Amino acid sequence: TKHRRRRELIRLGAQVQTQAQEGEDAPELIAGTAARALADLMASRGRGGLVEAKDSTQRILDSLKSGATQGTLTGFNRLDGMTQGFQPGQFVILAARPGIGKTTLALNWTLSAVSGYGWVAYFSLEMMAHELTRRAACDLGSVPQKAVKERNLSQSQLENFLRAVATLETLPLLINDQAAIGVQQIRAQVLREATRRGTPPALIVVDHIGLVGGEPVKGQTDAARIGAISGALKVLAKDAQAPVVALSQMNREIEKERRRPRLSDLRDSGSLEQDADIVCFLHRDAKPQMGQDQLDKSATLIIAKHRDGELGEIPMQFEGGFCRYEEAQERHTGTDDGRGWA
Repeated sequence: TKHRRRRELIRLGAQVQTQAQEGEDAPELIAGTAARALADLMASRGRGGLVEAKDSTQRILDSLKSGATQGTLTGFNRLDGMTQGFQPGQFVILAARPGIGKTTLALNWTLSAVSGYGWVAYFSLEMMAHELTRRAACDLGSVPQKAVKERNLSQSQLENFLRAVATLETLPLLINDQAAIGVQQIRAQVLREATRRGTPPALIVVDHIGLVGGEPVKGQTDAARIGAISGALKVLAKDAQAPVVALSQMNREIEKERRRPRLSDLRDSGSLEQDADIVCFLHRDAKPQMGQDQLDKSATLIIAKHRDGELGEIPMQFEGGFCRYEEAQERHTGTDDGRGWA
């Protein structure tokens, strides 16, 4: 209730004042703790507790009547046909071997989301923000990244690139490129921005989950650490009412064996498989060279887990010069014979 939230705000304010006066903790730690508590308080508004089934059934009926897709579409028609878009509350894993192009595909999905569905929070723990925006502009403007990096653009390429940059400046794409950011900081920033804007994000991207930091726990294994982060991101998806896409590396064994990936190849933790609503593998026989054209552009997007839909494989094509993936012309090999449901 409103009165309860007022009491919580008063209690939180008094706690911050006491901690600041005592001076035992660093100001950054006090501010971070307070920000997370405030974001959690605002996120809990109007939710929680038991709800009647009729509330959920009404939402389903409204969806049927409207005929509109309820999720955030990725811009890849076959993938969207299998998933109906990434849904609010879903936790999606995109995994691949190093250097295959996970960030490229995630950025393609991001541009679709931010262009048509609302604001996007992209947490880039590996690449700098300007590197991401350069790739995004090359994709939007169909301008070769090599030409941009070498500052060797034709007049038409320059005009296309400048138009793409101007378009990017109008889109609600928020990028945080802080290295080793913690999952609680991610949560606090997303919920705070959602409160400020009055609407949940269309998409949250964490690139990648293995670099997410946090308070070190003595004796904690990497698997346990990733498991804790995975669980926290799943909770964030529900609390933020938005899909969370987390990029993930894969075990080294697949590098040695050069085979198609399977769920057991997810690196460091079986919790990723357990927590995820959707697991996508991006597979290529040839490792792509970003910003360059290659003879073998073929790739496959494998939907290896889908809690609420079909499994399948979608032929893809890597257009490295323009920093994008595209769906190939062949039909995907999806199935709804029960293997895609869990």
